[in-house]
Amino acid sequence: LHWFLPFLSGSPALGYESLGRVFDFTKHDNFCERTGYVGLLPLALGAWAVVRRPEGVVRFYAGCAALGLAIAYGLPPLPAVLGAVPVLSDISHVRLLLLVGFSLCVLAGLGLDALLAETRRKPRAALAAAGSIGAFLYLWLVYEILRPDLPGLAPEEKSFLLRQLPVFIGGAAVASLAAWRPFAFRWGALCVAWAALDSLRFAWGFNPSSPRELYYPETQAISRLKSEPGPFR
Repeated sequence: LHWFLPFLSGSPALGYESLGRVFDFTKHDNFCERTGYVGLLPLALGAWAVVRRPEGVVRFYAGCAALGLAIAYGLPPLPAVLGAVPVLSDISHVRLLLLVGFSLCVLAGLGLDALLAETRRKPRAALAAAGSIGAFLYLWLVYEILRPDLPGLAPEEKSFLLRQLPVFIGGAAVASLAAWRPFAFRWGALCVAWAALDSLRFAWGFNPSSPRELYYPETQAISRLKSEPGPFR
């Protein structure tokens, strides 16, 4: 679910992490390890690259993404195999979401390039229809999961969830519009601009700067050393 609406169970930067109880994500307390997000539009463009441009570089990055997902989400027998390998058994395999995200971004660029070169109307229309139907089914799934708990949600939690919908719907609209319309430079520029703004919106404020007074915190050990006269310290 977090691949499409990354803040469904809140985030350290935005709060509302209590929503994890609704989706049973409370056991996953690391936002970076539970949230894979590159944006809805790049996912659509990446799928287009796999379908319409099955060349070597596309197969390579699609394979990297598939392997990373299989390991990160524990597809048997990979957990048992990696768990038996020294060093690999002691690290979090979910960190391979970094490889997945990078691969999907490369595929999105290749997909956009393929879409720019696409001249036939029928494949573009099929992509637009499939994307629209998929987006609707996803929202329906999220609603069905939320529906039993909606009466118990606080008003601010409901408002927080609703504020995520415009970005999701906007991404689906841009993807469908870019696929449906005869492609030109302006639609390619729109895709790049939307993907960039969506990524910035997602990451904004996630790594806030520390207050200056916390750069060099005074500890008891430092205070003890400062109190010693002469060359001892």
